[in-house]
Amino acid sequence: DPILLQLTAAAAVLRISGLSRMSTAAASTVGSRLCDAFAAGVAAVDPESLARRSIELLSDVQDGEVLRLRIRSSAGECRDFDVAGGVGFVAFGKAAGGMACGLPLARLGRRFLGGVVLAPAPTRAERSAGLGFRLPDESGLASRIQVFEGPRDNLPDETVLTGSRAVSDLIDSLGPGDLLVAMVTGGGSALLAWPRLPLPDYRAATRALSTAGFSIAELNAVRARLDA
Repeated sequence: DPILLQLTAAAAVLRISGLSRMSTAAASTVGSRLCDAFAAGVAAVDPESLARRSIELLSDVQDGEVLRLRIRSSAGECRDFDVAGGVGFVAFGKAAGGMACGLPLARLGRRFLGGVVLAPAPTRAERSAGLGFRLPDESGLASRIQVFEGPRDNLPDETVLTGSRAVSDLIDSLGPGDLLVAMVTGGGSALLAWPRLPLPDYRAATRALSTAGFSIAELNAVRARLDA
């Protein structure tokens, strides 16, 4: 990712108190450690890796048998689920694409009921650089995941409404023995929306509050009453 490369380069040339008075060798060591620390921080929050660590199958997947699934929350709490039916996934927010890439589709097999991903659309430059996410399809099950690329300006559009309806349809299709796993990251409220008023009015209200200096907490307090 060019942005990460730029940040890594910036970390290498950071000047902290006293760094300019160090020897060249000492300064190089500090710069190297800064880069290592930055890289470690990025790796720790990589959405695909987090998803792989957060969703663990504790039993083999066999038709007719109870499937045991362990979910680790972002706070580190674990909860085990015994699933008699199938498993569906919903991911929305800025890191939704990366999280979806970490789903254990191959191990779930027929027990995978489908999924919906709502992620911000990549910019033209990102598309040109091949930075958009692609779901791995070695299992042949990625076709069961619907992907919707919403706007990057935090203002829901028709794509968001279509994606939100797909989420609702997936939930409605689940039975008593099924499990829905929802993976949510920042920016999700702009990518999963079901306005109670016409979309242009909802967008205008969101834009007015944002440009008037409302905090995100205040903005969400209003949107929670405008959104079903």
